[in-house]
Amino acid sequence: RGYARASGSAAMVVGLRMEALAVVFVALLACPACGVPVAAESGMPVLVQSRFIGGDEGWGVEGTGVQPPKVLHKTLSVEAAPGGAWHWRAPAEFHGNWSSGYGGAIEVQRGYFELNKGGKEELVHRGGFDLTLESHQHGFSIGVGNLVQLGSFEMRHVVALAPSAGWVRSDTGRPASDQDLRKLLSSVSGMTLRGGHYHGGEHAFLSQVLLRGPPPADETSGGVPSAATMDAKQQGSSPSSVASDQETGLQKALRERERTMAGIAPAQVVVDARHHAPPATAAVAGSAKQPPKDAAPSP
Repeated sequence: RGYARASGSAAMVVGLRMEALAVVFVALLACPACGVPVAAESGMPVLVQSRFIGGDEGWGVEGTGVQPPKVLHKTLSVEAAPGGAWHWRAPAEFHGNWSSGYGGAIEVQRGYFELNKGGKEELVHRGGFDLTLESHQHGFSIGVGNLVQLGSFEMRHVVALAPSAGWVRSDTGRPASDQDLRKLLSSVSGMTLRGGHYHGGEHAFLSQVLLRGPPPADETSGGVPSAATMDAKQQGSSPSSVASDQETGLQKALRERERTMAGIAPAQVVVDARHHAPPATAAVAGSAKQPPKDAAPSP
């Protein structure tokens, strides 16, 4: 009977654990970004944005082997053939004087509904820029590369508008200086995001693009990393990750809920803010091994 009581209690713990995980999973499906706090979001005002809720918001695609974009599931998507060389182009809302954005960041959330590696474990592009800013007035452009991670279906790039982000001048191939960056930001005439990364083709999407200003002068937290890409596999494991350890409101609610569950310590449910899905295996195994305090020893 003692063993049965212990086993029953352990099963209840596991069941409640799975119920809590299901709540987190459903919430993250409804809002993928909610479980991934980004440091750049703290105290950094949005100056220009595209979220593609009801249309393409003026975005287009240029290049070869790519179909016209269309709105799908509140994203802007395109289907590209193998060998296509193309890029997204931002609308006029992203042109003009970006001087107030110096010290801020460009934040891009993008990904793939489908991708085909074409039998090759490498991206098509081994160099060049994934994100480019142009200035016709000043006669040069700058860009950053290595933002797209092989096999990642959903990514978020947060690239600081500062020399530390690794901006490079396209005309000289040299790192952009502080003066170069400030000069270009004073008259931006174009912004592009490179596509055509997979040898076998891709069905790519953009879900949001934000231009963020710097945090207020008295802001003491929420700094911007120099340049980063996060994906479902590498969030929290890459040194360039911009994930924060701060709890979301959902996580706090779950933690408080766990404290009220009889026989369950708050530490038994762990929600990692750096991952889309919380680590379940270790916590469940640990819970199943420990019978409740009032359980009688097995004969």
